[in-house]
Amino acid sequence: MQIPVIVKRIARPAILAVITTLIPLQESVRAAPLDPGKLHWNGLEMKTANSAGEVVLKVRLEKEADAAALQKVEVDGSPVLEPGDSAVLLLSVDISARFLLKRKQWRGQTWALEENGAALQRVRFKPGRSGSYKRYRYAEAGVYRKRAEPKGRREARLPPERWSRTKHSYYPYAPAHRDCPMVSDPLALLYLIPAVGLHQGGRMELCVFNKHGIYQVTLQAVDTEPVKVGFPDPTSPSPEQGVREISGQRIRLTAQPLNPDNENLDPFEFIGLEGDIEFVFDPASGLPLLVRGLLPGAGASELRLTSADLVQ
Repeated sequence: MQIPVIVKRIARPAILAVITTLIPLQESVRAAPLDPGKLHWNGLEMKTANSAGEVVLKVRLEKEADAAALQKVEVDGSPVLEPGDSAVLLLSVDISARFLLKRKQWRGQTWALEENGAALQRVRFKPGRSGSYKRYRYAEAGVYRKRAEPKGRREARLPPERWSRTKHSYYPYAPAHRDCPMVSDPLALLYLIPAVGLHQGGRMELCVFNKHGIYQVTLQAVDTEPVKVGFPDPTSPSPEQGVREISGQRIRLTAQPLNPDNENLDPFEFIGLEGDIEFVFDPASGLPLLVRGLLPGAGASELRLTSADLVQ
């Protein structure tokens, strides 16, 4: 059931500084088992717009997904993580952006384990003559990346798997990753945060691979935020219709590199947003209502939910 969504922020509490330190992760992660049943959606759309331009984000969520698309081995035959009999989650994203008369579009997919959010594979594809295709395949001690680009206009029309300019790289994990029970992926946060069900005062630590290295990510449930929405509560036996006010759970994300000496590190990024990132989730549906962060070239930005496909 696809529904239009009204999301109106009523009040935004003052942003508080959060100081975090690197600590062993096992206790905080194991204390928060994931529950896929807390997500009552399988698709959503979010938008942000300001004087510099507009960004539209579309996400599809598939539980118990087919793992056939996972790369089995890399070019040197090194083993990669396999799901075995575990259920696999697939998140697909489509982002289009328009800034200062420039248009960009990219699509991506992330495969992860439903039981703990451990990443298996990430794919990112930018179409066009100057496009690129990147596949990240997760292994026990690092991440393998394949990058491909088209050679000329004719090749750009072919599937990216047939692009001839290719480069293979390997990013070994920092020694500190031994304290990580698992390594996840930025896009998987849309699943992890509602599935763990953090409440006010709750905290979770996990390791996330960005582009060239692992970050220790801290998720802190700081407080609630009143938000007006235009969709019914999917968990209610008598869903209320029309606009209603809910208490969205505000989650602050901070990230620190496990290996700060890595010269190739980029700023931690979530779907294009950088810096400390804030989420406001609906605890009942697991929908992200608002996502805030710094958008390069546009400054402080806020993605707002505009439509969603709800499931019981």
